[in-house]
Amino acid sequence: MASKKSYSRFFIILQEDEKGHGLTSDKAPSGYTKIEVKNNKCKLSYYVQNLKKNDKNYYMALICDKDDVKNIINVSKLNIDDNGKADTACEYDVNNIGNTGVSLDKISGSAIISLSSNRMKSIMSGFITNEISKDWKNFRVISEETLSREQNVETKFDQYEKEIEEKKSDLQRQTNIEKVEEKNIGVQPDFKVGEGKGKENSLQNEKIMKDKKEILRNEPQIQKECDLEIKEDRNITNLEQVNDDEFEMLKESEIQRHKKKHEHDNECKEEHKEEKKSKKKEKEECQECKEHEHDKKSKEEKPNKKESHNEGKKNLHEEYHNMENIFNLNEKMVNESQGIMNKFFKDIVKDFEKVLGYDEIKNCTWYKVNIYQLEDMYCINDYKKYTVVYYPLICYYPYISKYKHCMVGHKHDKNGDLKYLIYAIPGKKAEHEQPYGGKTGFVTWMPSKNTDDYGYWIMFYDFKNSTVVVPVKK
Repeated sequence: MASKKSYSRFFIILQEDEKGHGLTSDKAPSGYTKIEVKNNKCKLSYYVQNLKKNDKNYYMALICDKDDVKNIINVSKLNIDDNGKADTACEYDVNNIGNTGVSLDKISGSAIISLSSNRMKSIMSGFITNEISKDWKNFRVISEETLSREQNVETKFDQYEKEIEEKKSDLQRQTNIEKVEEKNIGVQPDFKVGEGKGKENSLQNEKIMKDKKEILRNEPQIQKECDLEIKEDRNITNLEQVNDDEFEMLKESEIQRHKKKHEHDNECKEEHKEEKKSKKKEKEECQECKEHEHDKKSKEEKPNKKESHNEGKKNLHEEYHNMENIFNLNEKMVNESQGIMNKFFKDIVKDFEKVLGYDEIKNCTWYKVNIYQLEDMYCINDYKKYTVVYYPLICYYPYISKYKHCMVGHKHDKNGDLKYLIYAIPGKKAEHEQPYGGKTGFVTWMPSKNTDDYGYWIMFYDFKNSTVVVPVKK
């Protein structure tokens, strides 16, 4: 069995909101809006009669006044014939009425409206329920076209802010690198680690060099003694080989002389050897004493090093907690100063009209500043307001005078703290209405929420560093 298709239909009766729009003075305009829902499709039908045709365009609109959705959806243009009648229809998805992403259940009423440069005007209206906001005529007017344009503008401003932050980060990174380089100039390496080992190697090298010098100094004497010993041995051999005849020819005294000399030389050699052994033994004993003293010193130094290490860890721990306390104190001071700063700037704009609907720049609150003549900018009764709002814009009065106002924005960060001041000067997206050709920071254009005739040229001002911030393409 085939399932039954869902279908519903209801009417909204439209009544005149403002006199003077009837086709004749004795006939007031009337009409209705029919809403039909079938299979997740919504068909909107508008019928109007006795509506005077004029130069202004009329638009079909739906009023959203439920939950957190408070908008007026500009559905489409309404074409009135010469008899003051209009009968037109359009179809949308129930979850995307007017291609604005608003669902049908948010709709509270219907209207015929006209749009001027300053505001929306309701010609006829009707409602589903009696619970409707009194200020619904001040709701923001949205349409598929405006939302698409705002989406593009929002993307552009997100990129704008991203480029500004990247540029600031690059400058900060470069500054930090330069500070580190300046700090490291003239810093000598610390060789305290392993100092005892280095001293030990130095003593050992010194001993080796001393022994080497002594050997080199005694080398000629040692060589001479060796040669003398060899020569004497040869003489003894020669004496043994002398035959009896030759021996008899030698005088007894000469033989005795040679024998005594040989004995004396042998004694000298023995004494020299004993002396060398004694010196060598003394050096070994001296070296053993030095090694014993070094081992004793090393054993004494080990506890000292351990104590020094523990003391260093303790000092480091205390220093960490001190730094943590300082950081918490600094964070508290920063938060307090941020609160004072936010209050200071909020007090300056408290007398200005708060403007809603400019959501292109995230986390930004806008205020309208009316300027009817140049004298209005010389606010002598409030010096803070003069220095923050009027004084920076005095030189832009030729651009402001045409539209009799400008805007000031407070751009906040994710924590709600004021980050930038934004100055907005009205003007068309044309070179001749861009303040000083963008040379003073007004390089980005933002459309107006009420009209397509003009928008606002905006400039970001970093009041903490007293600089105009403009993204620079790399």
